[in-house]
Amino acid sequence: MNDATTSLLTEHFSYTPLSLIDDVINSINNLIYQAISSLESGLLSTPPERLGFSHAANGSTIPDTDEDGNVVYPEARLEIENGLHQLETLLESTVDKAFDKFEIVVLRNTFRVDEELLGWVRLKHYENLTLRPPPDAPTPESILAQRRKLQETKKLNRLLKQECARNDAIISQLRSIVSAVHATDTSKPATAKEESGTPAPETNGLDLSFLTSSPAARQLRVGVDAGSSAIAGFAGNPEAAPTSLGDFAETRRWIRDPAKTRRESGLH
Repeated sequence: MNDATTSLLTEHFSYTPLSLIDDVINSINNLIYQAISSLESGLLSTPPERLGFSHAANGSTIPDTDEDGNVVYPEARLEIENGLHQLETLLESTVDKAFDKFEIVVLRNTFRVDEELLGWVRLKHYENLTLRPPPDAPTPESILAQRRKLQETKKLNRLLKQECARNDAIISQLRSIVSAVHATDTSKPATAKEESGTPAPETNGLDLSFLTSSPAARQLRVGVDAGSSAIAGFAGNPEAAPTSLGDFAETRRWIRDPAKTRRESGLH
């Protein structure tokens, strides 16, 4: 029995063929256990004398008796239990051998569907069912493309989150710098007022002079107007790189229209 036949029969019966065979074997085993249990009850309730047990007739020993005065045979119960255990083992072995053959015969003959008929079998719940996929059904290539898009989207999302975290850290640092500068600016007028006794002029806006007066800003020449001399120097010496914001603006004008820039700067 191949997998296709097993799947078809399982779908038809709603259980596997092996489950049916196991249920049959389990039913036989239950009958064996019931028979052994009934036999044990009958043997234990039978007087040992009727089963062939007896004491020595020489009169040298006095047999033990129970409360009712009946003679007790301790070896009788032990022999009955051993005999029943051997009988149970023998029956189980016989059933296993017999039903192994039963399983082979049933799987090869009863639960068998020819391979030529597998493609033609239609179960009841298959009626009025269209198995052909619709024209707009996704193909393996489209599914793979969507999967790649999803992976790239997740990757981009992860990078954007990292960039957002870095930007938040930079903003936090800038806010701390601005707060420190603001605290310094507010403390200076109070000190001047205490020394001179005159009120210091109020500042309406935030002092951002540190953006142009810091060593880094002076090195980059932030806020310095290059003027026409810088343009002329750059026009006469193209290898001179601009270093300020004004120079960059003039450089863009030079790149776009060099002739016009020369005329405006007085260069020929």
